[in-house]
Amino acid sequence: MAPTIASLVTPGPILDGVGHSIRHVSEMRDYFADSASVDAIVGAGDREVYAFWEIEYQGLGNGLSYGMTTVQPGKVGREFHMTKGHYHTTEGDEIYICLEGQGVVILRNRAGDVKECEMRPGLLIYIDAGWGHRTVNTGTTPLVFVSVWAPGIEHDYETVRREGYPSILDAEE
Repeated sequence: MAPTIASLVTPGPILDGVGHSIRHVSEMRDYFADSASVDAIVGAGDREVYAFWEIEYQGLGNGLSYGMTTVQPGKVGREFHMTKGHYHTTEGDEIYICLEGQGVVILRNRAGDVKECEMRPGLLIYIDAGWGHRTVNTGTTPLVFVSVWAPGIEHDYETVRREGYPSILDAEE
C-alpha cells in the first residue's frame, strides 16, 4: 500500500477505495431493546445512529487497517445511540483513539465478563482480540474516534444481534 493521507476532520475523508457506511435506527432494530421507540423513530423518518469509513490493508507483509466512526448523540427509548458491537472471529487486536465527544466502550468476552472504558478526547483504548466491543455516545455532541486494527480481521455481528450485548441506559428517565 502506498503512503496515504486521510482527513480526520468530520465528516470524514472522501478517497478512492474507502469503505463508507451509515447505520440508521431502522438497520439496528434488533440491537435496541425498545421496539416501540424504534418504530416511532422509523415512522418519523428514521435517523442516523452512526457512520464509519475504513481502509482495509490489502498489501503483502505487515500493515495496518484503519478507519473513523462518528456516533451521533441521541437515544432510542432509554438507550443511548451505540454501534452494533462485534467480536473478532480471527486473531487481532484493535485500538480506538477518541477525537471528539464523550462516551463509553463496552467490552465483553465470550465468558460474559464486562468492562467499560471511558471515551473522551485524547484517550486511547486498547482492545484485546478476545473482547467484543460496542461504543456508546453518552454525550450531547457527536462521538468521533479513529480505530486501527490488524488487517484481515473478520467481524461477528450476528452473535451480538442474536444473544444481546450490554448497552447504557439513561438513568434520568
